[in-house]
Amino acid sequence: MRSYAGRTRICRMKDMQTRNSASRSTKETRYYNFKVKGKNFHMNDFVLKKVFQGNREVGVRILRLTWEEPYKIIKEIHPGTYRLEDSEGRETRHPWNITHLRPYYQQFSFSIS
Repeated sequence: MRSYAGRTRICRMKDMQTRNSASRSTKETRYYNFKVKGKNFHMNDFVLKKVFQGNREVGVRILRLTWEEPYKIIKEIHPGTYRLEDSEGRETRHPWNITHLRPYYQQFSFSIS
C-alpha cells in the first residue's frame, strides 16, 4: 500500500503532465495556424475543378487526372463558395466550395524570332 506522500506526489505529477500537454497543444496550434496560408479566388480567375469518382467516365482507368479543365469564376456566393463557368460559357449546375478548387496557371509559349 502506498503512503499518503506517494499519492500526493503522483497527483502533482499528473497535474504537471496535464498542464504541459495543454501548453504543448497550444504551441502546436499556434505554429500550425501561423504556417497555414489562406486560399482566396476573385472574379474571372481560372481554376481547376476536382473530379469525383462518380463523375468519371465509364471504362476509364483509375490513373486518370483528378482535376478537370479550367473554369472561370463568375460569382462568389459566400466566402469560399463560387459559381463557375466552363470554356464554352455554360454555368455549372451547382456552386463549388474552395476545398475542391485549385488555381489554374496558364502556360505561355514564347517564340524567339
